[in-house]
Amino acid sequence: MGLASPLVTNARTEAVLAQLAAHAALAREQAVALPLAAFTDPVVLHLERERIFADEWLCVGSTADVPAAG
Repeated sequence: MGLASPLVTNARTEAVLAQLAAHAALAREQAVALPLAAFTDPVVLHLERERIFADEWLCVGSTADVPAAG
């Protein structure tokens, strides 16, 4: 998978990206949870920042709107 950034990917990152692509192709009725690495892999974080949040970001709330943790 070609990346627009200078990041070096490894086999684990490539596997996570492949899983994410497979999940995105599922019908809503077949939806499953994302793999843990989708939330912890630093390359995935960089890609999210670069490809999703760099163009546009929308605040959906603030910490003041949350009455208590949990």
